[in-house]
Amino acid sequence: MSFAAISYNIRPDTEAEIAEIFSATGFRRTGSPVVYDAAGNEVGLIPATGLFIGDDSMVRIIQYLGELDDVARHMSRQTTVKFAEQRLSPFLAEPRDTQTEQGFLRYFANSLMTDCGGSSTPDRLARITVLRFRHPDAGPADLALESRVPLWAGPGHPDGPALLAERWYRNGESVVRLWQHTGELRDVARLVARDAAAFAREAVLLDALSGGGLRPTEQSYPDIVGRLAMRCLSQLAMHDSPAGEILPARV
Repeated sequence: MSFAAISYNIRPDTEAEIAEIFSATGFRRTGSPVVYDAAGNEVGLIPATGLFIGDDSMVRIIQYLGELDDVARHMSRQTTVKFAEQRLSPFLAEPRDTQTEQGFLRYFANSLMTDCGGSSTPDRLARITVLRFRHPDAGPADLALESRVPLWAGPGHPDGPALLAERWYRNGESVVRLWQHTGELRDVARLVARDAAAFAREAVLLDALSGGGLRPTEQSYPDIVGRLAMRCLSQLAMHDSPAGEILPARV
């Protein structure tokens, strides 16, 4: 499975209004994760999505199988997506046309964050967390991304803490880090902090991305990770069921 990240620049102090749009009462979920082409052929799958917000930015994460162009075209034709985009429009910093297929595809392409790399374990659905940084200079940020935490997906309880995937995305000054993990975020952070080699690289990374503002210790690291995490407005994952529905994530 692959990931993609889409960025939105939003107006200040609009988080509450945007959260209502994507709440359980404000947004009707799409019933099927299957992606079809114009001829009705099955060409892909969207097993998980997530929407995250923080300050003046919102990020949509899409986990998918197939081609991203097919995924974008599939989304452009969804009535529920069009309705949410229409309601979202007044709260965006820059207006855009998403009500036509061509307009949506143009916005999708323009808002796609640059994939800076990462790694993952064998395909598995789990909770997604997005951590956000600001960095005005892309050069040092790219260098910092060479330092990555290792993935833990070893033996143990399936609901216990494990980091299954990590990816980095950048759009202008905004750098986001995707973690897909089991267990609680703080427990995953404790795993990183207890690995001496990984934590040494992590401290260098946070120092670079924060311009020297973050100097984590093993004790403070879980709190720092929690502060960097964007608020999750919505997270859906495909569950085993006869209809293959997309349901609110239970991970």
